Amino acid sequence: MMMRLATSADVDHVLTLRRNRAAWLRERGLDQWSRRALGWAQYRQRVLASIERRQTWLGIDAAGAVLGTVAVTPPADDPSAVAGLWTASEIVSAVVVQRMMAADDARGAALLHHVDRVAAARAARWTLLDVWTGNITLQRLYERHGYEHVRTVPGRASGALFRRAVSGA
Repeated sequence: MMMRLATSADVDHVLTLRRNRAAWLRERGLDQWSRRALGWAQYRQRVLASIERRQTWLGIDAAGAVLGTVAVTPPADDPSAVAGLWTASEIVSAVVVQRMMAADDARGAALLHHVDRVAAARAARWTLLDVWTGNITLQRLYERHGYEHVRTVPGRASGALFRRAVSGA
């Protein structure tokens, strides 16, 4: 899988990935990506803003088909970081992983590897992510990839907080 920055023409690819992942998760009894605090129009605007800030990446195959996506943002651009999930000391020298979606573990691992490269290029020391509290399988996946569970914020659907030191930081 090759990585490239998303462009505004790619916003529908990200929305399609979300719809597909939501359906896949629903089949497994999870409402992740289905419960929307934001409507689709607002979500689309958030993705477009991330694309315009050059924070959203696509994983593509040799033919250019989109296989996954991830956004790597500074904490100031992440509503969850500034909404009290992370402390001020935790977000220092960190980037936040957002909207990561891939069809399988191998593609997810490739996205996480790319996150590490982006974080290192931005001189970040940590990558942070919040995980759907009820998605234990996803939480274990992140742990297998070196993320440590920091804490779970009560009452938050996506309140399981994980972090990983950036390779070479």
